[in-house]
Amino acid sequence: MRKSLLFFALLINSALFAQNCVFTTTSGPSGAVNFQPNSMWSAAIYSWDFGDGSSGLSMGLITHTYNAMGPFVVCMTAVDSMTGGTCTYCDSV
Repeated sequence: MRKSLLFFALLINSALFAQNCVFTTTSGPSGAVNFQPNSMWSAAIYSWDFGDGSSGLSMGLITHTYNAMGPFVVCMTAVDSMTGGTCTYCDSV
């Protein structure tokens, strides 16, 4: 019974993690863009593909500077280090 409850708790946590798998952007000067994950999970690690051939890792806010006009398709993959749950979200900037 205890294993079932733990599995159920991890399943709910993973589902909530996936629902919050989005990011917002704000533009700065000279092509700089701030990417902020909207996740409430402090244990998440984010892998970024900025759509221009470059990538990055963060535990929250990350800034990337583009050298050309877009649009670019940016993908964020989040991994919850507590549960191992993953999600990917892509959007154009």
